[in-house]
Amino acid sequence: MFGIKKMPFVWVFVFCLVVKCLFLFTHHIQEDAFISWRVAQNLLEYGVLGYNGNVPISASTTHLYVFLSAIFQAIFGFERFVYPLLLFNIFCFTLGSYYFLRVFQAKEEPSFAWIFLLFNLSPPGIKASILGMEYGLVMLLYGLLLYFGLVKKEKKALFIIPFLLLWLRLDMAIFLVFSFFAWIYGHRSFPVYMVLGGILGLATVLGFNYMYFGEVINHTISAKKVAYQDLVLYPGWKRFNFMLKKEFGFLWGCMLCLKPFCM
Repeated sequence: MFGIKKMPFVWVFVFCLVVKCLFLFTHHIQEDAFISWRVAQNLLEYGVLGYNGNVPISASTTHLYVFLSAIFQAIFGFERFVYPLLLFNIFCFTLGSYYFLRVFQAKEEPSFAWIFLLFNLSPPGIKASILGMEYGLVMLLYGLLLYFGLVKKEKKALFIIPFLLLWLRLDMAIFLVFSFFAWIYGHRSFPVYMVLGGILGLATVLGFNYMYFGEVINHTISAKKVAYQDLVLYPGWKRFNFMLKKEFGFLWGCMLCLKPFCM
């Protein structure tokens, strides 16, 4: 259909990257990203994970992304690191979605390219790629764990990726629980390496939080329970309708922001 069957998949991949990069001209970045970047800057300037000066505080939800942001700031400078980091996020999400979809469908199947396009160029796919948050890394680690861990059964992936996921976001423990039961259902065995990696990741993150910040759970995670309590209490259809309008409203707003560049 439309010649996509004959097109090498690498061009489909590149096309998704290019389309997402166009949305960077909207300069639409989620405010949480600035918090993580501020913590990264504070780490470089004061050697402290905090928001202002030498006072440690768990202002960011993600430790791993803060460390990554600090590396980009150290390499490119604080005034120029944003776009290289955003491009890195776009690439990570796109690559992660590739491995995620490979779990369910072979790359050689004609419909794979279309599903890949739909997954990446849908409003949530674009949004997760360009907002400056850690979603690109989340998608990449998701895909790698499912493909190389649960499908290929590679021990290193089963051990390392759960560890990294928990350092990326502590609430990724929920995803790991589902992965645990998926392994048991699919392989009829106990995922020793996944459990060891998860335990090590959870223990080190919680221990680090307690010793460094004086609290076990990141303050930002605890605060989200208050911020989202009304949404959680919505009836099922009302909650779905709210999220649908939010996602497509975001895409339409971004397209309007691109209008000056098309004139």
